[in-house]
Parts: sequence; structure tokens; C-alpha cells
Amino acid sequence: AVAELTPFWADETAAVDQYLADQILLPSALARGKTVYRTVAVTQHTLTQADLLRRWLDVEIIIEGKEGEAGEIIVEGVGWNG
Repeated sequence: AVAELTPFWADETAAVDQYLADQILLPSALARGKTVYRTVAVTQHTLTQADLLRRWLDVEIIIEGKEGEAGEIIVEGVGWNG
């Protein structure tokens, strides 16, 4: 388990690991304004979640980085009021 966390520690610019990056997308998409964060690795889960949110909401999500590499995620939230 410790070995799996090593890449996260190695990239000091990444705010979240690869397992949290896709989970932050939904609240970021619903929030008002821009959310920007770095992840240690862009995953297929993150890419799929972003694609689904783009289809369901009028939200702009930009993922800079290739799958398996560190990346930056930029979300312009819709400001959902419930």
C-alpha cells in the first residue's frame, strides 16, 4: 500500500491523488466559479466522469495532461442552487 502512495508524494505540485481526482469533479461542476487542481495521474475514471458531467450539465471541464501522467483539471462550475 505504501508503494502505491509514493508517486503522490513524489509530485509535490499535485493537490490530490489519482483516486480522488474524479470524485472532486461533481462538486466542482455544481459549485459556482472556477475550480483548479492538480492530480498525480489522470485516470480513465477521471476522463469518463468529466465526459459524463459535460453531457449532463452545461459545464466546462478541461483536463490538461495525458492518461497515466500528472495533470491539471479546470472546472467552470454551473452554480447549482438546488
